[in-house]
Amino acid sequence: MGFSKFFDKKISKSRKFINTAEAFNLRDMLSSKYSALERMQIWENYAHDMDLKYYLSCVRKSMEKNIQLIEKKTQEFGIMGPDGRFSDIRSAVNSEILRDEFIAKDFFEFIQKSQTVDKV
Repeated sequence: MGFSKFFDKKISKSRKFINTAEAFNLRDMLSSKYSALERMQIWENYAHDMDLKYYLSCVRKSMEKNIQLIEKKTQEFGIMGPDGRFSDIRSAVNSEILRDEFIAKDFFEFIQKSQTVDKV
């Protein structure tokens, strides 16, 4: 389930203002999506298995689309979003420490908790 159903175009055209709780929720959603995207990029960098990399890439692309939807809404309402845009994730961790088994297990738990991933 993507965010397209959440952000109905008919409602957004008729509303010009949102209350503080809604603004906070949009900013909080965007912040959590940035954090999840960062995790996804780290997993993708350290994964060795090609199938795992493929699934991570598909989910990351879906997340980026969802982030763009939320960013449009925050800009529409003039909400200052968190500084979460980053071009590349670099780390000094030895890639042999993060095994594919750990990444796959963590990824599986992430997918179970997340309901915003489109079909892979």
